[in-house]
Amino acid sequence: ENLVRVYGALLWNVGQILRTPEVVRVYISSFWDEAYHYDYHSRLFDEDKQNLMSELQALPNTAVVRKINQMILRARVVRTHFCIASHLRSKANVSFFGKGGASQLRDLAENLPEHFAEVRKLRGLSAGDMPDIDKFRDRLEALEDVSMLPQWDRSLVDNLDATVRSEMPKLMATVGGVSIPELSTKEEPAPVGFWDRIRGVKPAPT
Repeated sequence: ENLVRVYGALLWNVGQILRTPEVVRVYISSFWDEAYHYDYHSRLFDEDKQNLMSELQALPNTAVVRKINQMILRARVVRTHFCIASHLRSKANVSFFGKGGASQLRDLAENLPEHFAEVRKLRGLSAGDMPDIDKFRDRLEALEDVSMLPQWDRSLVDNLDATVRSEMPKLMATVGGVSIPELSTKEEPAPVGFWDRIRGVKPAPT
């Protein structure tokens, strides 16, 4: 009973400090060489200590996985910005010499909400991937000419999609030390949480 109270109070206080969407993991164990004074929940203490050691040993792989996720995020951002910029380019009248007046940039900036809605529907972009419209407008107005915007190129988008859908999962599987079929089809049993272990629930066999 005292352990449950301490655990709950600790989680609540840590939650006030760490303002993150992830659930905070608290390890309960004894990290000295002496034997337990009381053997209550000794199995729980041993399991948490082993889990902590395993996570510390996995930190190098975890850092690589985080970098891969950042690469995937950046690839999606690049794809979205390219779709938007090329769509704006198609809306402007570029002269024979590849020039477009500054007035066209102002027109594009003023009608940016409509262009954002059009390109989302045309290219199937997610609302969460769309950039901040005010910041995008500022950068658009800072351009010298409409011709600085890229033209639409389907091959570039296909290469980005292939990288995110095929190459990144392969790289992730290499880091995790599992094969591609295992990565995509293996069903992991639900982990047993702290409260389940207190009640004596055993993890599902693997």
